[in-house]
Amino acid sequence: MTYIPSADDLEVITREVWTSFLDGDPDGLLPGETTPGAEEVTGCVHLSGAYVGSIMLRCSAPAARYAAAALFSMQPTDVTQNEVVDALGELANMVGGNVKSMLPGPSALSLPSVVHGQLAVPGAQVVREVALSWRGETLVVSLWQQAAQAA
Repeated sequence: MTYIPSADDLEVITREVWTSFLDGDPDGLLPGETTPGAEEVTGCVHLSGAYVGSIMLRCSAPAARYAAAALFSMQPTDVTQNEVVDALGELANMVGGNVKSMLPGPSALSLPSVVHGQLAVPGAQVVREVALSWRGETLVVSLWQQAAQAA
């Protein structure tokens, strides 16, 4: 049986990335809701190899703007859409790389993709998910796994 990181593992990894690269506050992420709201941004990296799936970071548009501002040492009001895309892609890549290290190998990580709105992966399902709150905004981290191919 393949080990799948737990929701707690996803939370610990996300907390480490947020603490190291965004706000330095290990208590900055709190338990949250799974519904970011009307406007949201999703960063995603895909895994291929021994584990086939995806890691997604889905957050409210304000959380994405705050993350970009923190990552690039800017004021949130000065952040452009390109910086939001760059920040969410980089955060998805960092969280994805840490999750990948817990999965069976060898596996490869794709370049990140970022969309405004939600993202679904055809033929894959969510196997782990954790909902957090950061600066009063929603952040949902999910691990997806490709459905097994029929014999």
